[in-house]
Amino acid sequence: MPVRLLPGIIHWPGVRRMTIDLGSHWVPGEHRRPSNLRGPDSAHAEILAAAAHFPDWARAMDGISVPDIWLSGYQVTHPEESTHLRLPGLACVDYRKTLSLTVDRIDRAHSGWALPVV
Repeated sequence: MPVRLLPGIIHWPGVRRMTIDLGSHWVPGEHRRPSNLRGPDSAHAEILAAAAHFPDWARAMDGISVPDIWLSGYQVTHPEESTHLRLPGLACVDYRKTLSLTVDRIDRAHSGWALPVV
């Protein structure tokens, strides 16, 4: 999946300790549009690192008690003309017992999804 950072976000190479609010912008049962909530503090690679370091957290994502996660600091760049409209998400799929990377439009309202911030 070709991605780039959301404009305004700077990637600083290297290893460092980060604090991430993995439940940011999530209110159980309330529908939210990612387009209204993204910004320069939106998390990106930190979410993937958290999923790798804390697999029990990733497996617990159900959209009800633990939110699925938008990687809101990224934009999906294919097709190029819709880059500003799409973002990747990370969700645990129970019936497959896998962690799935998905893509959706930023203007669709969803419940059960958080937009983590750094």
